[in-house]
Amino acid sequence: MERYLISFNERSDFKPLEAKELGFSHMLDFSEITKAVLNKLGFDREEALIFKLDKESRVYYQRWFNEYSQTAYETESDEELTTSYRLSTYALKIALISQIFNETSKGINICSIKPEIKLEYLQEAIYIISLFREESDKLLKCLKENNKIHFKIDSIEEKLIKKIEASPTKEITRSQALNIRGMSAEILDEILENRIVKKKKNNSKKPQEILYL
Repeated sequence: MERYLISFNERSDFKPLEAKELGFSHMLDFSEITKAVLNKLGFDREEALIFKLDKESRVYYQRWFNEYSQTAYETESDEELTTSYRLSTYALKIALISQIFNETSKGINICSIKPEIKLEYLQEAIYIISLFREESDKLLKCLKENNKIHFKIDSIEEKLIKKIEASPTKEITRSQALNIRGMSAEILDEILENRIVKKKKNNSKKPQEILYL
């Protein structure tokens, strides 16, 4: 993953470096957990240890992935879409790594008869993916402002309009809007205040905010 991830930050995000007394307790703890993982998994396994999503995670992942990929396809440039799809594949990898190391640290046997990835680790991984996506947006924004890219990136307002227009009903929920690359609750509220997009409440038992043009 480190071949892809790039972080762009402003000077205000940093502090001067400072030399301090080094403490290795956490590193040693991590080293011991790593040894335990390797001892459990082994280097010469005759058969691969296959982890599957448990039932709750499968439902959650399918719903998340379908909405994520559909929104990316409907609203992003080819260049943005490439990074979004690549990031989506990391969700399962991160969930697997997190569960293996966290459960090993708790003394849980990761080589159980039916190893399954739990929902808490999948949700954690998806959150981490959202942070990576934000860094990708920062970099693209920086390159765009300095005329270093040669393809068009739509504004967040244009992406929202494209998402609504792609819907069969010409309406989307607020949660769907928040899945758009670069969108946040604050940005969406500002768009609604400026009446670029309109909103209403639906009539279901669980009222949702519906957005339309």
